[in-house]
Amino acid sequence: MRGAVYSLTIRCPTTKSQLNALAEKISRGLAVYSEYSWLEHIASAAEDWNGIHRLCRRLANKPAPIRPLLASDGTIRYRAEDRAEIFADHLEMQFSPNPSDNHQQEADIGQRLADIKRLEECYGRNEPEISCTVPATPESRVVNNAPRSFLSTASRGKSYDCSPR
Repeated sequence: MRGAVYSLTIRCPTTKSQLNALAEKISRGLAVYSEYSWLEHIASAAEDWNGIHRLCRRLANKPAPIRPLLASDGTIRYRAEDRAEIFADHLEMQFSPNPSDNHQQEADIGQRLADIKRLEECYGRNEPEISCTVPATPESRVVNNAPRSFLSTASRGKSYDCSPR
């Protein structure tokens, strides 16, 4: 009922113009008060250099506002503990695997991985072997594509035979 009366008074042109004039008068009064208080503040700080320095430092070093984060339920959170929980939930969601709707593809991939694992257990990995003999003399340190572990042992007088078995 109150909203209906308010909308009726706004529609009246005379009342609306009076309301607008009053709002403009209040706005001008607030601007004058703001300017007066600012000039008074500057005048009080201008009495000594320390006051001016404090005013400049206070104006220049305003702390950044703490902006809220939205929780998963849509509520605004300001506390550090809540913000940490929101970040943890976000990272957990980012690093979780995407759900798949293609169950046949998942089954095929699982079967292929099981086959590869079974073959590796039966036959071992087919890694290329190094076929070189590292001499025991320290003068011949450069060997064709030999790893550094072999070169370090060669300087100690040991010899390894890496030919295929």
